[in-house]
Amino acid sequence: METLTSLEVLDRYVVRKRLTTSCSGAGRSGIEELTKLNSLQELEVFDLQFVRGGIDAERAKLKDKTNLRRLFLVWGSDDHEDEMVLEGLEPNPNLRDFLGVFSFSGTKLPKWMGSSNFLPNLVEIHLFRCNNCEKIPALGMLPCLKVLYISGMKSVKCLGEEFYCQLEEEERIISNGSGSAANATTVSLFPSLISLTLLSMENLEEWVALPAIYNSFPSLEKLYIKECPNLRSTPKSFSFLKELDLFLFDKGVTSIFTTGGLTSLTTIHIKTYRNLYIPLGILLQNITPNLQILFMWKCYVFQGFVGDDDLSNYNNKDGDDDEEEAIQSFSCPEINCNSNNTSNSLRTIYFEKCHVLTLLPDLRSFTSLRELTILKCSKLKESIPYDLKTLTFLKRLEFDFIQSEYEHPEYPADDKSFRIKNRWWPASNKNQEGS
Repeated sequence: METLTSLEVLDRYVVRKRLTTSCSGAGRSGIEELTKLNSLQELEVFDLQFVRGGIDAERAKLKDKTNLRRLFLVWGSDDHEDEMVLEGLEPNPNLRDFLGVFSFSGTKLPKWMGSSNFLPNLVEIHLFRCNNCEKIPALGMLPCLKVLYISGMKSVKCLGEEFYCQLEEEERIISNGSGSAANATTVSLFPSLISLTLLSMENLEEWVALPAIYNSFPSLEKLYIKECPNLRSTPKSFSFLKELDLFLFDKGVTSIFTTGGLTSLTTIHIKTYRNLYIPLGILLQNITPNLQILFMWKCYVFQGFVGDDDLSNYNNKDGDDDEEEAIQSFSCPEINCNSNNTSNSLRTIYFEKCHVLTLLPDLRSFTSLRELTILKCSKLKESIPYDLKTLTFLKRLEFDFIQSEYEHPEYPADDKSFRIKNRWWPASNKNQEGS
């Protein structure tokens, strides 16, 4: 292996379990086979649990591999020496395209992962199933980081200040600004980050927002929070966020909608089994003025859209006691259906399996809307006081219930792009469905 000095891609190097020892008595795993492979651009190393501590790990000499662009580090089982091993696998600062750490079992990740001095060019990081890690390093200091994917970090309870910056680097930044914290107003944390995923962090409870003197997440466009059922709070302002995906979260996360900090948001996807209300301002777009798509699926206890006062009272409740009783006192604020609302960009609304959804504003005023889907929302039909087929500004309408009190109007004759999918529509009209 060590003679392949021109090798550029090594997809799967598997560390072998060795029991040999050197003359000094130190254990060796065979990872020193990588020592002279300095032409490597992509490297995947598996079974790192067999590396015998930090000194053995340093024998791979990843620091010397100036051409390395992509690095995967994978453990196969728990080992008490994992922390020193990962410390010894510090890559060259030229690492640019990707760093992945999988199944690491140590309680803390090395400081080099959160330092602009060590990883000044890195664009993408994946941290996967590092179940014993209690904190995530200061990744906010990496100037070129664009994609951050964190999954299965079951011991992390809080994304605090240490997630944003290391104390030493913070002091250096402030000292460069004439020694005053006030001069740190131009400092950006996660300055290049475009996409952030938090997945399967079942004990995560809090995501701290730093004071306003820091400009955090100034470039973030995509935020995915999935399977974080105990997360109660997040930062509130993401001025450039375009896509928000929420799946299995605590109701407190919806407070992100109440602060007016989502002015660039175009797409919302929500899936949750928990009781949930959303401010009406999302649909009216005084909160999200550029929203184009609202997609809600399997929100089994999503009640609907409510006014700000009702939402504030609901989110301030402790626990789930008496939630059903409180529902009865909520009402969706009325909208004048004879005049257009402030929405001028909302194009698609999709509801599926929202079984108790009842609080929906009068959609006759949403004239920018082009696609409307309502499926398996059994209670909603009882609260719609008009025929959905009168929403003639729609290009696509799909629903699966009968509004028996209304007559069946003909399809709009002059608009061939208007499509209705309705499972009870008479067979004689099937040839007009267009799909």
